[in-house]
Amino acid sequence: MRIRVHDGGVIPDKMVMTPAKPADRTQMDALVVTYEKDAINVFDRGYLDYKQFDRYCNDQIPFVTRLKENAIMEVMAELNVNPESAIKRDAIVFLGKNNRRMKHPLRLIETEDTEGNPIRILTNVTDLTAAETR
Repeated sequence: MRIRVHDGGVIPDKMVMTPAKPADRTQMDALVVTYEKDAINVFDRGYLDYKQFDRYCNDQIPFVTRLKENAIMEVMAELNVNPESAIKRDAIVFLGKNNRRMKHPLRLIETEDTEGNPIRILTNVTDLTAAETR
């Protein structure tokens, strides 16, 4: 899904449904059709491809996705979080390790769903607050 930030809110602009049979990450090229500065691409956590994410960062294509529980990451910096907000953690991380480590850092945002289950969000969007990104 691609969303636009408009007057302090977000508006879904386009949605691409992919077939269930092939692996999600093999279909990522179909998800980003064009790049527009005010659009953010949103993927499900199955679309986890470090090389593709590096390409998006290199090409300045904004994205937000949920992070899989078993993702390997190195925390570079912890950012300040308002203890009264729904955001539990805001950090700068690198995904992967050794020769599979991403070249570009990403932002990790942790929050909870309405039942208290943890949600980990990964993004290359840095000009919005963590609350706006979640």
